[in-house]
Amino acid sequence: CAASTANATITVTGAPTTATNSSTQTICSTATATLSGNAPTVGTGAWSIISGAGGTVTTPSSATSTFSGTAGTTYTLRWTISNSPCTASTDDVVITFNRNPTTANAGSDQTKCGQTSTTLTANAPTSGTGSWTIVSGSGGSFSATNNPSATFTAAAGSTNTLRWTISNSPCTSSSDDVIISFPLNPTTASAGPDQLALCGLTSATLAA
Repeated sequence: CAASTANATITVTGAPTTATNSSTQTICSTATATLSGNAPTVGTGAWSIISGAGGTVTTPSSATSTFSGTAGTTYTLRWTISNSPCTASTDDVVITFNRNPTTANAGSDQTKCGQTSTTLTANAPTSGTGSWTIVSGSGGSFSATNNPSATFTAAAGSTNTLRWTISNSPCTSSSDDVIISFPLNPTTASAGPDQLALCGLTSATLAA
């Protein structure tokens, strides 16, 4: 008898290249980053934003696309390499756009005669955290090192240089110095007693 035949088509699809990213990025001074996914040898890649508001991937299909976001926001991006119908490969990366710290202003120099404490007048940061330190002088103490309006106390007769530093790691911190002096008041003057019985003399010894 005549044989009976039937054909079958078998398609072997390669698994997509394993997706990889560079490490987490924390960026200061700008809200733009260059992504660094791997270029697929099998399949096609695409970026997507998993979390974070206001971000844009310039060229989603490019492994090294530019990504723009909003200062002060952290984003999670996903690089996906697909080769249907195989299971796609994904890898995530976290991009943080840190705000630079507020520019520090330690306030004006102060000279407080006869006193041992004063209220400091630094600016309050809108970005970052401020901290007082003593740069030079005989030393003293702060009522609160993170308070821009802290009370600074030192010995009478001392002069200290204080530094107000505003930090928002890993961005470069901002600092400003102020000089605080507590001069001693002059000794109370006493000119001595009146000298009235100097008959026939033309000079006298003062007794201040």
